[in-house]
Amino acid sequence: MAFIGAGIPVLFLTTMQHADYHRVTDEPARLDADKLTRVARFLVYLAYAAADDPARPGWRAGGLAAARTAVR
Repeated sequence: MAFIGAGIPVLFLTTMQHADYHRVTDEPARLDADKLTRVARFLVYLAYAAADDPARPGWRAGGLAAARTAVR
């Protein structure tokens, strides 16, 4: 959220699929290892593509304003 506040482009991935997400009552048994592996692999490819692209990441039109509204 600090990056959005500073206007730095970000990619934030979360499912927030259950009421105990990031709470004391959250349990490791809720993890889906296969899905976690697929998401991690996707993030590696995404990071590689971003690092390999000569253009710097940027905001789409209206994206920064929408992100700042969403995090309030």
